Amino acid sequence: MIEDVNIFHTIVMDRQTHRVTSTDAETFHYIDNDIYSSFDYYLPEEDRVRFAEIIESGSRAWFPLTIGNEDKAHHFYAHLVENKSDALLQLTLVRLGQAMDRYEELLRILEDHRAVFDLYENVIYEYEPDEDCVQLMNTREADFEAGNYTLAQLKELLESRADDRQREQIREFLRLVEGRGRNFRIRIDGNLLSDDKDVSATILTGTTVHHDSASDGVVGYMHPVIGRGARLPESMTRDALTGLYGRKDIIRIATERINDRKIAGEALVVFDVDYFKHVNDTYGHKQGDIVLREVAAILEHEIGENGYVGRIGGDEMIALIRGVDDEERLRMFLREIKIRVNTSLADMGPSKDRPLSLSMGAAVYPKDAENYEDLFMVADAMLYLAKEKGRNRYVIYTPGKHPSLEELRAGSMSGRDVDDHDRQSDSEYMITLLDQVEYGTKPPIRVMLDFFCERFRIANLMIFAGEEADYIQSAGAEAIRDQEKIGRLSMLLGMNSENSLLGQNDFLVVNQMTSLPRNEWRLKETMEACDIASFIKMTCKGRQETRLTILLSSIGQTELWNQQHFPYFRMLQSILRQYDLVEGEH
Repeated sequence: MIEDVNIFHTIVMDRQTHRVTSTDAETFHYIDNDIYSSFDYYLPEEDRVRFAEIIESGSRAWFPLTIGNEDKAHHFYAHLVENKSDALLQLTLVRLGQAMDRYEELLRILEDHRAVFDLYENVIYEYEPDEDCVQLMNTREADFEAGNYTLAQLKELLESRADDRQREQIREFLRLVEGRGRNFRIRIDGNLLSDDKDVSATILTGTTVHHDSASDGVVGYMHPVIGRGARLPESMTRDALTGLYGRKDIIRIATERINDRKIAGEALVVFDVDYFKHVNDTYGHKQGDIVLREVAAILEHEIGENGYVGRIGGDEMIALIRGVDDEERLRMFLREIKIRVNTSLADMGPSKDRPLSLSMGAAVYPKDAENYEDLFMVADAMLYLAKEKGRNRYVIYTPGKHPSLEELRAGSMSGRDVDDHDRQSDSEYMITLLDQVEYGTKPPIRVMLDFFCERFRIANLMIFAGEEADYIQSAGAEAIRDQEKIGRLSMLLGMNSENSLLGQNDFLVVNQMTSLPRNEWRLKETMEACDIASFIKMTCKGRQETRLTILLSSIGQTELWNQQHFPYFRMLQSILRQYDLVEGEH
């Protein structure tokens, strides 16, 4: 709440000598209660020159002004005020710190008011006569965009779906706006804002607001009236953590706009916070909640009145963006969101090597699907593809380039079962994964292993096959793909004898290299050359009774392996048996 405190100060001075003739007590304190010296005496040289230039030009613009010396400087913004006396100058000052505090308070109030506007379906407008500018806000339920219009452009917008009688009423409304009428209200039969047939009338209101001695403006709203017998909007609830629409409401909004009203150009975007489980595991759920709130704030800010944003569970959010006539417009939104998250929230990631980022998948109605359910399936598949390509990116569905609807329905790109981190325990996750690999559509092994590594925070996972330990696959955020290192590890694993640790143990756990016996110098030397500080080596039979060697490791730092994860690592062996790793199914 803004305190009722005047932060502006007025100084009146002689035009020729600049001696202060009148001001308030606080401002007198800034000039040491000196009524004899010129005001210029208390200005640094640079400000003195700027002050003289402002006076000479007669500019009424605000300018920075410092009063006092380096030891006791007070920073203001100032501007000349028109004064009827030719003998006097009048200057208005505001302390820079106080102005910034007031500015932040006003921003908070503005956000509060916008949140209230969001509770209604009214289009809000503000008219500035001096600039012939009508600013339209909160246009989510209208078929036109938020932004600035002239009165003539607003007239064209409203008359586009009006008959002769309605056009005359619209002209009366615009005459009242232009004439700065007070407290007016006009009801017009029919829907002037959209093609929603449930709206029986449009109410146009307005009133004059006084800005300053030189100008007045007009503010008001346009309200769609739901007709009798029409389905009334259900109550809207916001997600308690993020303030976004809840799962039920965002899906209902999308379903109504796509399935019921069939509004073309509705883009559905599915968002997922990359490595979010690691954020919770590393810093706790309180930090995870902060991350979700910050991401939600960025989505709300970037999409704003151009659509709707909701949280559908865990770290997953969706947005419906209106008026996407071409891919470049959609790309613009997604690009700005990616940049904002990368630049503003990078340090909120799970580690320095993994800054916070989003993966995004998008599709557009009716170009990509004919109903909400199919559109979500397509956008969700694109999200899965964004993760598969390395995360921190967006993928927009392109027919011909990406699988068809029929292929997606068949499950060829559904990552929903695999990538369901926040709604499953570790055991449920592994059972789901095993069931999908054995009885469903197997995801590509690289994708499956990346999700597995993300789930259990494994920096590097490598698979070797055969007695010679031929290299098959790497996965993980710090996966080893350097050919020289791969060659070293392949040679080490392929030559291990029954007398070595590697040969004696099908499940070998090493937390620190210093724990290795002296005769294992080759093992230690190879691991250190590959920057491996801790590792687990597992050996099992593959699909064709071929020996599989699975190496899980940390990179650059020791890892105290979680023994509760060991059963899941053994389950991974069963999963890998479903892949023909030798014949190249990988």
